[in-house]
Amino acid sequence: MSSVIGPPHYNLVDLLRQAQAGQPTPLTDFLRRFAPLAATNADQNALLVLRHFDAAPSQNQRRVLNCRPRGIDFQPGITIATYSGTGGGQRNAYLPTGFIYTGLGLHGQEVELVQADGLALTTNLTELGRKLDFWGTFSEDDLRAAFSRLCNERYAPSQPAVPAPSELVLELPGVGLLTYEPRYEWYAGSFTVAGQPVTITIAYAATPQLLPLQAWVAQQLLAHFWEPLLAAMTDQLLTLKNDAWLDEGEPELSKEAFQQRVTLSGIAFYADGSAAIYCNDDELFLGHTIEISVAENGKYRTAHLAG
Repeated sequence: MSSVIGPPHYNLVDLLRQAQAGQPTPLTDFLRRFAPLAATNADQNALLVLRHFDAAPSQNQRRVLNCRPRGIDFQPGITIATYSGTGGGQRNAYLPTGFIYTGLGLHGQEVELVQADGLALTTNLTELGRKLDFWGTFSEDDLRAAFSRLCNERYAPSQPAVPAPSELVLELPGVGLLTYEPRYEWYAGSFTVAGQPVTITIAYAATPQLLPLQAWVAQQLLAHFWEPLLAAMTDQLLTLKNDAWLDEGEPELSKEAFQQRVTLSGIAFYADGSAAIYCNDDELFLGHTIEISVAENGKYRTAHLAG
């Protein structure tokens, strides 16, 4: 690629939000500067950016960081930002090395990835998210295999879940009540941590799974399971902050200062017992939400910067 576009200078979700609010100039200027490495669709509800990510290789595996490359090791990929009237988000899809990618197109949900030989791969946003959004460490072979399986398959929307009337409200002992929200197919509520409200959601699960999932969530919350996970996130993202997100002349941030500024804002539990923890960054990363991925056994996977 001939250029690198990175989140230190642009809030991609906010560009979409402004465009949908009748203020398209920032998005238009962004596209004028970076096209064909950036593309949006006619509805301006998605924005793609073709870019390089910093990569740390280790024994045939690599961990990709959401920042500009600091050396010769990098991973090509696409940052996918989306926004609707109810909110937005951002995630990354990684691409195999060894190819030269020269441009993007976005038509509705359909994505066109252009390579230096003029050939274009046609796929869609769902395919990119399902197959190329790798967590933690991964191998180049796994990435190439996933890339080779990309297609333009359209996925029919699933039928919304309909819980029994007795399951429209869940009670988590010691935590509180969660109410089913059919639009998102989850139970939602909140509880207080260090004097601040924290949003809790539990994905819908069929009756045989719901009771053990409910008990697991209550157990995790009462045990403050997030505390060691926030510590692990600090170890990972403090390095990123000091290596790539400091202004010129700004002193390095201490671990204690980082921990004081990052605050817990939400926890989402999934039907398989895995979870995502969301934190406010207090502008450490220009307002990006910090997302921590948690495995089914409650163990730390990785953390990254979301929308």
